[in-house]
Amino acid sequence: MADLPANRSRSYLYLIAGVTLFVLQLIRLPGHYAAWQSGTVDAFRLTMSVIALVVAVLMIRFGWRMRRDGKASDEPGDHSIS
Repeated sequence: MADLPANRSRSYLYLIAGVTLFVLQLIRLPGHYAAWQSGTVDAFRLTMSVIALVVAVLMIRFGWRMRRDGKASDEPGDHSIS
């Protein structure tokens, strides 16, 4: 069995973890909406959920970039986002 390169294996982990975190935050969204409507919004919980959504999107982005070209950073030159 052929082994995947290290960055490619790591990219799948980033993608799976990012998608899982994103889906879990979407599942929690109705609870946040209900709290907003009733006026009992917990600022800490809302802030942590927004941070978790941002982290999920970044994890998906890094995983996708690592899967495409093996780099997670936005280096100028050959590794530009198209």
